Amino acid sequence: MKKIFNIGGYTYIELILYIAIVTIMMQALIPFAWSIIQGGVKSSVQQEVFSQTRFISEKLKLEIRNAGDISLAQSDFDVNLAENATKKITLTTLTGQTIVIDVSSGVVRIKRGSNPPVAINAANIAVTDLTFTNYSSLDSKTKHVGFMLSTTSSNPSPRQEYQANIALKTSSEIRSN
Repeated sequence: MKKIFNIGGYTYIELILYIAIVTIMMQALIPFAWSIIQGGVKSSVQQEVFSQTRFISEKLKLEIRNAGDISLAQSDFDVNLAENATKKITLTTLTGQTIVIDVSSGVVRIKRGSNPPVAINAANIAVTDLTFTNYSSLDSKTKHVGFMLSTTSSNPSPRQEYQANIALKTSSEIRSN
């Protein structure tokens, strides 16, 4: 009686075939997964820039609404801007306190009276442009200020998914009129 040994295993052709199938699957799935990850990062950066831009805008509108008077000094005008536009605005509250709003080195600052300026945007967001325009009536019955705000992510990476820009144009009117 002869014993027959059944030795199980894969042949070289089966092994090569399985490796080829796995390689083809990985080549299809890895770029797809990578693009999903990059899309998530891009979306996150865009949401952060948008929310910071909205926060800055709402803060500026609140300060303008609660002011008693608007002052855009002639010395503040930029020669490259429109006749009644400036990069800095001075507001006077109903109690007489002055509030100066400007942008310096990508940071929007609010200075109340003799206190030092306070930054209102996050460090990972740079304000590239802030322009105020006085739309007040000539008889000063309505005092209205418009502003153009442009922000960008301040991530130093040159990769496209870490970059986002938002431009916003809005206005606000003083409530005390």
